[in-house]
Amino acid sequence: MNKNFMVLSVILLFLLMGFSGCYDRGITLVGNENRIVGTWVTDSPYDTLSFTANGKCKKFTYDGTWEIEDEILTIIHEMRSKPIENTYYYSFSDDNNTLTLTSVDTGYTLIYSKK
Repeated sequence: MNKNFMVLSVILLFLLMGFSGCYDRGITLVGNENRIVGTWVTDSPYDTLSFTANGKCKKFTYDGTWEIEDEILTIIHEMRSKPIENTYYYSFSDDNNTLTLTSVDTGYTLIYSKK
């Protein structure tokens, strides 16, 4: 009986460790949302973009939020006192190591590499 209790306790301990703490609770990213998470760079240090799984992002030194809806990437940056919203068509290439963003409004294209 004591041996069964010990085995059950060890299994329970591993389950509790697996469900505690090492990830963002309630956030499940799939597909393109999962691929975009990380830091993306260009030749210019001012165009570095970082995306986190919790919907936060940073461009250069500006904090913001991001979301993907209907195949459109929306980034909202808190620049000075007014939020700036940009929308992009996006695509991945080079085994998901290259991110191409094309502005929905202007058609201007930026190409990023995963850092």
